[in-house]
Amino acid sequence: MNLPTLFKLNLRYGGILSLAILILALLGLPNLTRFYISNDFKVYFGNDNPQLKTLRQFEQTFNSQDNLVIVVHSSESLLSQQGLTAIYELTEQIRQLPHIQDSLSLTHYEYTQASEDELKIAPLIGELPVTAQNVRFTQHALQDDHQLYATWLSPSETTAFVHATVNIKERETPKQLYQAALNWLKPFQQKYPDLSFQLAGSIMSNITLEQAVTQDLITLIPISYLIIVIGLMVLLRSIRAAIVTLVVITLSMLMTFEVYSLFKWELTPVAGFVPSVILTLAVADCVHIYTSYQHALRELHKSPEQASLYSFKINALPITLTSFTTAVGVLFLNLSDSPPYQDLGNMIAIGVLIAWLLSLIMVPFALTHWPPHYPQQTKASNDNVIRLARFVTGHTKIFLVSGIILITLCLFSVSQLKITESWSDYFSKSFALRQTIDLINSEFDRLHRLEVILTTNKTDDSINQLKHLQTLDALEEFLANQPEVTKTQSYVGLLKQMNKNMHANQQTFYQLPTTQALAAQYLLLYELSSNQSLMLSQDHRVSHITINLKKTDSQKIIEFEQRVKHWFSQQENQGLALDLTGFDLIFAYLAEHNIHSMLSGSITALFVISVLMIFIFRSIKLGLIAFIPNLAPAIMAYGIWSATIGNIDLALTVVICMGMGIVVDDTIHFISKYHRASKSGRSTQESIEYAFSIVGKALLTTTVILTAGFSILIFSPLTPTHHTGSLLSLLLVCALIIDFIILPALLMIFANQKK
Repeated sequence: MNLPTLFKLNLRYGGILSLAILILALLGLPNLTRFYISNDFKVYFGNDNPQLKTLRQFEQTFNSQDNLVIVVHSSESLLSQQGLTAIYELTEQIRQLPHIQDSLSLTHYEYTQASEDELKIAPLIGELPVTAQNVRFTQHALQDDHQLYATWLSPSETTAFVHATVNIKERETPKQLYQAALNWLKPFQQKYPDLSFQLAGSIMSNITLEQAVTQDLITLIPISYLIIVIGLMVLLRSIRAAIVTLVVITLSMLMTFEVYSLFKWELTPVAGFVPSVILTLAVADCVHIYTSYQHALRELHKSPEQASLYSFKINALPITLTSFTTAVGVLFLNLSDSPPYQDLGNMIAIGVLIAWLLSLIMVPFALTHWPPHYPQQTKASNDNVIRLARFVTGHTKIFLVSGIILITLCLFSVSQLKITESWSDYFSKSFALRQTIDLINSEFDRLHRLEVILTTNKTDDSINQLKHLQTLDALEEFLANQPEVTKTQSYVGLLKQMNKNMHANQQTFYQLPTTQALAAQYLLLYELSSNQSLMLSQDHRVSHITINLKKTDSQKIIEFEQRVKHWFSQQENQGLALDLTGFDLIFAYLAEHNIHSMLSGSITALFVISVLMIFIFRSIKLGLIAFIPNLAPAIMAYGIWSATIGNIDLALTVVICMGMGIVVDDTIHFISKYHRASKSGRSTQESIEYAFSIVGKALLTTTVILTAGFSILIFSPLTPTHHTGSLLSLLLVCALIIDFIILPALLMIFANQKK
């Protein structure tokens, strides 16, 4: 079936199809209310993810890593009766909140001391009221116990932690706990006006991320949407064209999520990228059809119906190619080991195909039955783009050499690009959590927490054997001497403290017990006297060292883990196995794995698209030429970003996926128009001028509109969104430059010079 026949069928049945599509979209609206944004970071990992398995095993052996932290801050020392009273009450009463398993703080730290031959283990503050003697005793304990100092109270004594372990049973748990904590803290703030109480921990990180994404969706995305609509009205010079384009965009977005709701109701913050990508392709599809219609009407002096048919004939194939190649490209995201990024690729593929269907049904039908009014003119309105085409083709070698040099420099800059993630910098200082993070970092000089796990290989073995304790001690000493580490806590530290207590508190006896029997005795005494975890599993086969690191990024956290494992592999580990876990390490690997898989997947997709173009245009030469403008914009954009910013994170790797559609769209439309003219017998020069005359204005229009729209994201308080808006706008501009300058130069030199 040829294109004119399809066009006639569309004219006949386009209204019915459009009405059917609208009814389907309306019927699917109730499904949108079922969506929820997941607060659980574990959704980012597949069930076979090794880091997630290690974390789950650790949580089963010890306790959950999900936590809620109350940060108490004062302008004066908290080592006072009022300060310790507030900390004690917070620690006791936070256990009344839903989903709280346990709580710990300075006042509830179980301090070991000896009286003659009797070992006493008891909380620093046993009960209220807090007396002056309690304050002096706590001051003494902070100086005496190495593991207590700078753990729950900052060295300045003005900031303290109250740590609560959370048991997350369902998706609503974080929200319920967050709201309950806010209400619960209000009376404390009234009772202690001189103190400030701030929330932190994994619960707050998840809640704040959801709030930030929601805030962007409610404020910036609509503003961006409005700017794009206004841009359409101004540049297409038609309210009708802008309205039809708006309908196509809106229906494409709605139906994408409606189709996705048939399979899943859970959304992650990653899904926030989907509307932007769909909008990009939907706008481009509609703009190409309308600008071609306008060109035929005003400059070729065709009738409205002839102009509509002309626009459909020259755009149907490139729009189809763009949509399907983009869909194929984003489906490569399924190579990622993170389910949300797999969902991202699938949703974008659904969305661009829906946008393709709607643009080829609704826009041609609207052009015929509700056409925009463009007055005919005798002078061509695209003289400027023709002059640009002649200027580029007249200086081919200069532009090509300059382009090669520029791309080479950018490629070198990309090789220097640091790929990492810094979760602590996700939020601007307008967020309470960011302010709390900065306070913790300044007061404690640490921000990240990891768990180093040692496990005996034999079921009848015990960590409490002297040979294992010595290995554990050597490991902790190695960790403490690492430049990133600011604090360590371990089972051997507890044994050393008990050994010192039992030897008249002499500092020289702050060492491991000298005999196996003494080590067993200390373990028994502690288990009989304490209710708190001694960092040893119930079967005594597993122990862990809690370490705190200075503020750093994901790459350095992974390097630290590798350094620890390398050191351990060089030791006589006496049948012990070592592993590391913790939220910060898991997110570091999430960034590491997905950044590389996103980049490699996107580059592979661009390569596959270029290969497909060889078969589509039946020309190896055109397919190879197309590979350069498909890949070069990403090289230029990331190269400039590397030279100015220096690093990219997980969110910025999505940009190449988001921009892939418009990059491929620009290339396919330009080459398809060139190919069309070349097949008709025109020379390379004339074919390039024809391509400029048809698509030049469309490419410029889409770039200006989309760049203006996405630039609004720069004002987001969420750093990934802010950076995404900046890099995506840069990528769109680079794509236009490549297609307007480098691509014509390549065609002039390597394409057939027909006369």
